[in-house]
Order: sequence, then C-alpha cells, then structure tokens
Amino acid sequence: MEADALRLYHDPLIGFDALAPPFLTDLNGRALQQGGPFLTLSYDKRVAAVLSGLSFDNPSRPVWEAAAAVPFAAFCAAAEHPIGTSQNASGYRVMGYPGAAPNGYRGASYRRKLSTERTLRGSLP
Repeated sequence: MEADALRLYHDPLIGFDALAPPFLTDLNGRALQQGGPFLTLSYDKRVAAVLSGLSFDNPSRPVWEAAAAVPFAAFCAAAEHPIGTSQNASGYRVMGYPGAAPNGYRGASYRRKLSTERTLRGSLP
C-alpha cells in the first residue's frame, strides 16, 4: 500500500489496465482449482494458485510477469513519486537509498577522480 502499487497498476503510462482482464481471469481460474475465488482461499492455497501462474509451462506467464513487475517498480523505483526520497518512498527507505536531491548533495561531484589506483590492464580495482 505504501508504495502505491495499486495506483501504478492504473497509470496510463504503465498500460496494465489492458492486461488486467486476462490476468484476473487466469488468476481466478487457477484459484478455483484450489477451492474457490482467490480472495476466499487460505494463504497456502493462494500461494499455490500464484505459483501455478508463474510456472514455466504456463503459456500466459508473460502476463503474470507483467503483473509482478508493477509492484516491484512501485517499491524499488518509487515509480509514483516525481522526486523519490527515503522520506516518501518505502523501497528507498528499506534499501537505505537517500533518493533524489532536488538541490543536489553537498560535497558530491563528478569532477573528482574516483580512484587514483590502476591495475596492470588499466581498470580500477
């Protein structure tokens, strides 16, 4: 919830709304094989339904991968935040990444040499 994954699913730039009907149909079909509608299943049966959807022998696996990519982007990339920082993006906070700095980071410069050491082939250690 904190990463705004549901909001990102409906973002027109993501385009998942076009994939939602076939994904939900497949998800609920797999859930019915486990004993009922997805939201009524126990945790273990929901896991079994999702694992069967992500199985390599599932021809609709790319739709499942797209469905999994959206919350991943919401969490790891702060996709719904124009200026993601550790204060407004849960993924950045968990990873310890400070995020964007609209005014830059004091003391950081691309003009500094990163290392003065060289290896025999000229690459940095």
